[in-house]
Amino acid sequence: MISVAFADQFETSAATNLLERALNTDDLDLAIGPIQTAIGITERDAAASAFAGLGQEGWRTLSPDHRRTWLAQWLRQEIWDVEI
Repeated sequence: MISVAFADQFETSAATNLLERALNTDDLDLAIGPIQTAIGITERDAAASAFAGLGQEGWRTLSPDHRRTWLAQWLRQEIWDVEI
């Protein structure tokens, strides 16, 4: 039987792996696609809006720390869109 603590740790580990993979992927679509799939995002509007000014070339030039900031802003937008 799987304990709740194990399930929580597994989910956290899986999320961390998705994030780390995204931070190290130079292709923006390949970076965010698995995250969208994992959390059930079917509409791509928030991502398109969040990354519109950046694009593929801009994403490639960002450091992992800057990519983390962009991803966090995008995910906050996704959460905000769901809550309203």
